[in-house]
Amino acid sequence: MFADLSDGERVAAPEVTTIGSPELPGSFDELANVIRQALSHDGLAARHRGSFWGPLVRALQDAGVDTDAETLMRLPFRAEPESEVLALFP
Repeated sequence: MFADLSDGERVAAPEVTTIGSPELPGSFDELANVIRQALSHDGLAARHRGSFWGPLVRALQDAGVDTDAETLMRLPFRAEPESEVLALFP
């Protein structure tokens, strides 16, 4: 996960965030939607918000940006897949 700051800097979480899914969606757009819903779900328990968003929150704080998981959950989300992910969807 990463965040693009207004000055053009990209701050990346040093750890990989994973989200479990019972099956691979049929397209990358469907996968992006599953991720978007999981990361912004209002019913997500605080401990789960922390595990998903915590690495990015800490990286942003190190870059001088004061934020929290609840704020990040409500920002726009854009999926930028790596080639290995795109290869899963022929």
